[in-house]
Amino acid sequence: MNGLPTCLNMEKRGIEVDAKCPLCEKAVESKKHELLYCGKICDVWWNWQSCPTNLLAETYDIVDVALQILEFGTSHDLETMFVTAWSIWYN
Repeated sequence: MNGLPTCLNMEKRGIEVDAKCPLCEKAVESKKHELLYCGKICDVWWNWQSCPTNLLAETYDIVDVALQILEFGTSHDLETMFVTAWSIWYN
């Protein structure tokens, strides 16, 4: 689950990096922060009007979000969430 090379994960592996998020420079760049809760990223999720869960009101991990979407949404919603998360990370 910690395979993404976030600054926090690289720091834990002994690589000398600044663990702050390169986008907002306010919080530690963890998987949860970088994919869901960074102030710059929240704007992306906010635009998903038909999201079956309130992504921004909770402090879930990306896996918890996927499980909630699977429970309350459709497979298309789950695909949208994963494609969006991948696009955020890729960019």
